[in-house]
Amino acid sequence: MTTVAIVVLTYNSLEETTKPCVESIYRAKTVIDFELVLVDNCSVDGTREYIQQIAATHENISVILNHSNLGYAAGNNIGIRATEASYYVLLNSDTLVTDCWLDKLVAFLGQHAGVGMVGPVSNSVGNEQIIHVEAENEGEIILEGLAWAERCAGDYFHTSMLGFFCVAIRKEVIDSVGVLDENFGIGMFEDDDYCRRVIDSGYQLACMEDVFVLHKGSISFKNANIDGLNELFYQNMNKFEKKHSVRWRSGLTPPKFLRLIEGYIQESSDYPKVIFKIANKIKVMHKFNYDAANDQAMQMAARLNEVYVSLSWKFGSGIARALGKLPFSGLFYRMGMGISKYLGPGRTG
Repeated sequence: MTTVAIVVLTYNSLEETTKPCVESIYRAKTVIDFELVLVDNCSVDGTREYIQQIAATHENISVILNHSNLGYAAGNNIGIRATEASYYVLLNSDTLVTDCWLDKLVAFLGQHAGVGMVGPVSNSVGNEQIIHVEAENEGEIILEGLAWAERCAGDYFHTSMLGFFCVAIRKEVIDSVGVLDENFGIGMFEDDDYCRRVIDSGYQLACMEDVFVLHKGSISFKNANIDGLNELFYQNMNKFEKKHSVRWRSGLTPPKFLRLIEGYIQESSDYPKVIFKIANKIKVMHKFNYDAANDQAMQMAARLNEVYVSLSWKFGSGIARALGKLPFSGLFYRMGMGISKYLGPGRTG
């Protein structure tokens, strides 16, 4: 039995996704033993020929060719069932991995018995795993992501949702919880569903902030020309809500980021790193227009006020000036500039 099985589901987009992804896996520094399982969902652009050719040059690659597009859940399940491993990694084909990514993810699971699944940070993901990057080309995005990872060495946080662009799962979780729910069809919400099932089974989910994986973002969906993609989203959302008797909420919401920021304050005594991480997450919120002038933003700004105060008690009034220098406008910016009236004397930072 191999230590790790990396399952990569492919569907067209050979030059844009599959080929660069596979090349990054073998380019990245990796010590741990792994098997790469390439599952193709009936591509017609040369992907099937490519993965068969690359498998002939690597002893640790196995190829599965589906005769139709079975969708995300079914395709990954075929890959999971095809091999026995201690850990499984589901990796989207529209990703680029970086040095030691696999060793770190697996080592973390080995050191944290209560964590059932773990994922990295990324430039494109629909929850708190996202980090703000200024760059637009892939090489520079990776450099920014690695700079974040180096600054955040050893840091992680627990979450209620992990993006399945890259997720490591221990075998005992799959044995206990089962595989992905194929009732979600082509895709969407099977990751939300699986995270919910894993948590309900008593496991925790974690994000490692010192592992960065570039994610290009849903290219298979974009290139699949699926009619009614918006309808599919709501159809699967309804399936998820009925199955779990809950109302689905996006992972990209201000309360989630503010809870994460509060965690940074409580768990670290490294003042410069806390400022660095908070500034990045506030930029993410600004990118999604969470500081627009509306009632929700006013409530979030008031909540951020409390976060600033908490931070100032721990690190001193320099936090106001540090965050006040962030280059954006809106309610969060004004809070950063005006917070000093709430702060007592302290370190200037």
